[in-house]
Amino acid sequence: MAIYSTADLHRAGTSKRRIERLLLDGTLRRVRRGFYCDSDAIPEEVEAVRIGGVLGCVSALRSYEVWVTVVVALHVHLAPNASRLRAGRVIRHWNPLVSVPSPHRVSVLDALLVAMVCQSLADSVASVDSALHRGLVTLTQLRPYCSDARRRRVLQLVDGRAESGLESLIRVALVRAGLRVELQVVITGVGRVDMLVEGCVVVEADGAAYHSGPRRHEDYVRDAMSVLQGLTAVRYDAAQVHGDLGSIVLAVIEAVRQHRRGPYSGRTAASRRARALRTAHA
Repeated sequence: MAIYSTADLHRAGTSKRRIERLLLDGTLRRVRRGFYCDSDAIPEEVEAVRIGGVLGCVSALRSYEVWVTVVVALHVHLAPNASRLRAGRVIRHWNPLVSVPSPHRVSVLDALLVAMVCQSLADSVASVDSALHRGLVTLTQLRPYCSDARRRRVLQLVDGRAESGLESLIRVALVRAGLRVELQVVITGVGRVDMLVEGCVVVEADGAAYHSGPRRHEDYVRDAMSVLQGLTAVRYDAAQVHGDLGSIVLAVIEAVRQHRRGPYSGRTAASRRARALRTAHA
């Protein structure tokens, strides 16, 4: 831990005089009254404590290495009676907490409960999927606090089998467009694929770091094997998912239509395309 309250230091056997010496030699730095940090402290956590709170919402999730699509501003949780010190671009949250926070961030559960209404629906699902997949929280822990319509909708869409936020974002967009999506399907001769849409289109989400070098060749081989199994294979990277998710949905709908040559043609395909355009960026 790189941020300490005075009580933390006293419990560790550090006297008031010792604290003053540590401040003088630069080992500790005073963040605000009653709180100190050392050189290992994360700047975002220090700023949250400095303005009277702790990291919350998506900022806390990112510190736990839970997927968040984008964090532009610092999200800080404040107690109702917390002092409000001046800060730059900060989003403040005062929601009641389920768990006692650490000196620098709220719990994963509390961060998720706020992020589920602070983010878009798809981003919220991606964050919950990530936390579930990493074993940081369970649906049993979440459900008692998700009685409102928005959080219930998020839980209806979550699936802890998703191995990346990119998978979650694509899956949610496809489901909202009315397509049937299966996750982590094992296909003979191919192996485990990210998604199988309508039983005929393999959709893979490529993270830049993981799908490069030798792994790229393996991906090409898997795509070819999918075709040999009578499937259509499509693959998208992070830039496409973040930049034009609507086009991905439309392309998958078209791939299903072409593969089946009938069930998704004509008025049905047009209806699904229109639905995809309405929902992909909602």
